[in-house]
Amino acid sequence: MSGSRLGKFLDGAYFDCEVGAMPPFGNLYEIEGFVDPSLAEDEQIAFNAGTHAELIQMSFTDYRRLVKLRIVELVQGQVATR
Repeated sequence: MSGSRLGKFLDGAYFDCEVGAMPPFGNLYEIEGFVDPSLAEDEQIAFNAGTHAELIQMSFTDYRRLVKLRIVELVQGQVATR
């Protein structure tokens, strides 16, 4: 699929999100969710709320339960922290 065709597809796929923003709950769009084990260690997480100006903060436990995330090693080696 070309870049322009993909863009048109994605613009229509997430009709309730701003263009270029990702939906916070992919399972509502039949998109499987994956998370690295390092994020699963955090008590609270924050993520875009389908816009470029709003975010949602909630416990990781609640998010995992709602989205039915699969914990998968996504990052290999050490990750630099600030």
